[in-house]
Amino acid sequence: MQQLKRSLNVAAAAIVAVAAAADAAADCTPVSGSIRLSPDDSCRIMQLYPGPAYLAQFGVPNSCFRVVVSGTINGLGYAGQTAEQAVSAIPNGGAALTPQFLTESGLGNSAPTRTLFTARSAIQTQTGRIYTADAGVVFNVSSTVQIAAEQLRIVGGNGAYSGASGVITVSGNEFTGAAYTGQICTPPIAD
Repeated sequence: MQQLKRSLNVAAAAIVAVAAAADAAADCTPVSGSIRLSPDDSCRIMQLYPGPAYLAQFGVPNSCFRVVVSGTINGLGYAGQTAEQAVSAIPNGGAALTPQFLTESGLGNSAPTRTLFTARSAIQTQTGRIYTADAGVVFNVSSTVQIAAEQLRIVGGNGAYSGASGVITVSGNEFTGAAYTGQICTPPIAD
């Protein structure tokens, strides 16, 4: 039993050391600026980031976007809302696909109050392309104004962003210019 405990402690220490080395080895850069979306009827994201089930494939209008990014990251790209499985935290609560519409009780309105969504994005900069898996919530202020809170998980890239990771958060009206902040981490360049 003592040998097992010692082996588990050594294994745990090795895992912590590897994780710490990976964090220390990554070059993480803070980023901030603004993002602006406009409709993309051609849904170009489906060619740039194949694989996910994009809502446009199901005939959902206005679910693909052209993206303009300015700030510490400058680039142009495309994004598209996706259908992803969402599983309830309640036992036997079932599963559904995104987007999901919330009708919150006690708010005096039977219409959906917020929309939960998922998406994918590909942003081209001068030094490479960044790929993200996105999730967020949209609050409809009016029939023409939507405020979003979105998290973009960086899942890779090419060029300077090969092997990139990190998280960027976006907050505001993405059609008039929403603020973004976060960090992009890239692996160290081999000698």
